[in-house]
Amino acid sequence: MTQRAKSNYYGAARIKVACMDDGAAAISLRDAQGRPRVATQVSMDGLSNLKFLDADGKVLNELKPTSGR
Repeated sequence: MTQRAKSNYYGAARIKVACMDDGAAAISLRDAQGRPRVATQVSMDGLSNLKFLDADGKVLNELKPTSGR
């Protein structure tokens, strides 16, 4: 299994879950080539956003809360 993973046998990673440098929690869903297409973050103070991206990473639409919390 390790050998297959090293040779990219399984393809690009399709999901990424991370804690960003600023402490925000982030999740991105990726296309078959591994490019982020949907990304969401929740900051340390609880503010969130949801972004829809094209294949080049350009934001097509972004949803943010209408109030601070």
